[in-house]
Amino acid sequence: RDLRVTDHQPLVTAAEQGLVCALYIVEPMLWAEPDVSRRHYEFLTECLAQLRADLAALGLPLCLRVGEALAVFKTLHHTHPISCIHAHQETGNWWTFQRDQAVLRWARQAGIVVQEAQHHGVVRRLSNRDGWSRLWYAYMNQSLAEVGPCTAVQGIQSDALPSAAALGLAADG
Repeated sequence: RDLRVTDHQPLVTAAEQGLVCALYIVEPMLWAEPDVSRRHYEFLTECLAQLRADLAALGLPLCLRVGEALAVFKTLHHTHPISCIHAHQETGNWWTFQRDQAVLRWARQAGIVVQEAQHHGVVRRLSNRDGWSRLWYAYMNQSLAEVGPCTAVQGIQSDALPSAAALGLAADG
């Protein structure tokens, strides 16, 4: 859900390691959750348009897929073997947490490395809260990650971006 190229450590790391597929998955089940709305989706579509342009400037197309994340990853892995998934740590709702856990389990079983970078002040997986502010300040004082040119994986097709109505999102009232 991090729709930017500026200060995007996972993108920097992926570009340094080789071929990159910049993937965004529109998950219809997520858009059926009670904490999202048509307004959220319309904002997302605007952000995706800007992201597509920003990635193109780096020589990287945006691959858009529609479906369940796990199924999308399995399909992509079958046609274009994945060696590593680079992402920012997600801090979403219970639905996204369960989705992420399923993807992580599959990736481990498939021998795919998953590298999740921190992208905010929340420090995950601490055994207690002692010293969290030291970690927060250390993170906040880091230099911005600068993305350079990327080499794209070839031959991956994108799906069409569904309309809000196709996802069952009614007008916000």
